[in-house]
Amino acid sequence: MDSFLPLLWDLLFPVRCVSCRAPGSWWCEVCRKKSELIRRNPCPNCASRKAVHDCPKSLGLDGIAALGFYHDPRLRSVLHALKYKGATVVMSAVEERLGEWAEERLDIWPWSGLSNLAIQPAIGAPHSVRRRGFDQAHLLSCVVNRVLIPWAAPLDILTRTDSLEPQARLDVGDVRRANVAGSFGLEPGASVPPNILLVDDVLTSGATLDEAARVLRAAGAEKIYALVLAIGA
Repeated sequence: MDSFLPLLWDLLFPVRCVSCRAPGSWWCEVCRKKSELIRRNPCPNCASRKAVHDCPKSLGLDGIAALGFYHDPRLRSVLHALKYKGATVVMSAVEERLGEWAEERLDIWPWSGLSNLAIQPAIGAPHSVRRRGFDQAHLLSCVVNRVLIPWAAPLDILTRTDSLEPQARLDVGDVRRANVAGSFGLEPGASVPPNILLVDDVLTSGATLDEAARVLRAAGAEKIYALVLAIGA
């Protein structure tokens, strides 16, 4: 019976790539390796990848690292499967892609040289976490900690209240900033380390990461970095 149940499960729910629907894996090797990588660090003020540009805003970050682009259909399909379909099974393939990215990057990590770095997920709004049954930022931070920065200390000191609207429903800009203003806080009695890496799935306007960084910096953090899977709307 124990050997029959996995076979029955595979028949009812066959394993297919969330991007191309090819059988055999949740994110096939072809789609995974065709997803475009960001090999240089974006601007910490506005997340632009241009060497020369005007920064329209400041994100309150000291550095950003991003795996790829949200407009890439291969990466976007993984993010959608994770966030909107509860497909946590894609995390093993994401872990592989993060390892490949680390080997192909052209810049050093923004936090390179720091021996005392802590990793904090940019936790989701409570209603979103309840609906999904998990927090994708927490899952990602665990993978990043294990694959990319095993020497860093895991951190869980942020709290969050529900925003008026889900960020994804709002236009990029001041509306998103106003929507998350005051939504982050700290656990009572939390000890805030000097160097923190925030981990999230997507950086769009940067409002969520900016607000989380503002709270941490006000509580004593000196350097705050961000790592995201995708940049873009």
